[in-house]
Amino acid sequence: MKTVVIDGRVLDPVGHGISKYLEGVLDELVAIESKFPELIQALDVASSSEVNFVLLLRNGYERVLPGVNWSVIRIDLSCYDPRSWWIIPQLLLKLRADFFFNPTFASYPWIPCAYLQVVHDLNHLRFGSLLQQLYYSVLLKRSVRIARLVWTVSQTVKQELAEWARIKSEGIYVRYNKIEPKSVEDHLIKEGVLKKFNVEKKRFFLAIDSTKPHKNIAFLKQEHLRYMLGGYDSPWVKEFRQISGGCQFPLVLVRGLTDSEFSVLLEEAAALCFPSRYEGFGRPPIEAALLGTFVLASDIAVHEEAKKWLQARNAIASERIKLVKL
Repeated sequence: MKTVVIDGRVLDPVGHGISKYLEGVLDELVAIESKFPELIQALDVASSSEVNFVLLLRNGYERVLPGVNWSVIRIDLSCYDPRSWWIIPQLLLKLRADFFFNPTFASYPWIPCAYLQVVHDLNHLRFGSLLQQLYYSVLLKRSVRIARLVWTVSQTVKQELAEWARIKSEGIYVRYNKIEPKSVEDHLIKEGVLKKFNVEKKRFFLAIDSTKPHKNIAFLKQEHLRYMLGGYDSPWVKEFRQISGGCQFPLVLVRGLTDSEFSVLLEEAAALCFPSRYEGFGRPPIEAALLGTFVLASDIAVHEEAKKWLQARNAIASERIKLVKL
């Protein structure tokens, strides 16, 4: 039996991007032989029945384990805490781990076994602080170069990562997000969420609030204000006017919602606005389109890729995504 340790400390009840990504991967590891052949090869096993999975979780987070060959170890320490540089390698030695699954940007000066490094994007190289850029250049780049396996979330990032780390793109595997948005069927819950945010069905624009510069929310607020004031017809103002049919729809900025709250707003919005200057993939636009909501997304390369990815799976939903020039 091989022992695989998965760092699940990033999992969060209020699911952010990396947390949701890992949730999707965990669901599919029970079928590792069909879903992840590169893992089978790296572990030198025939199926998941030959693997003992150890999931590291923080206190307070509960999850149903995918199978009987799974166990949990609690570590109430962020995966980004520098103390992890010592604690995690020591734990891997104690467990005699054969493989470490690292699903986050957290990189280690030393890991005592083979490992999988997931790189979701290289955002901090463009928009990060000097410290973040240094972290990427020193720790993350080295981690990517010596990892047994490297995963990323889009072909766009794969090419960018290969050029930056100076590794062959053939050694980078694209593992897209598992995207299965769920519609909230309970009308009382829907009415309660709409009332909480003081909006009417299909009469508001929705966006995910963020102070991160690559999310470009300041630009979105500016464009929406111009639309409300009857300003000049920029590409975004034109789309606002077309979708609202000449009416004035408010812009609702949200963060930290429960899954059900976000699903309701995503489904009931007139459009989801996603003006990012950079993304690893862009999960919310796909979710919104699958729920029947129009999407206004920036015309960056990864959004073009995401739309094509969706088109191959649901052509009707992909037509709801409009790429708009920044």
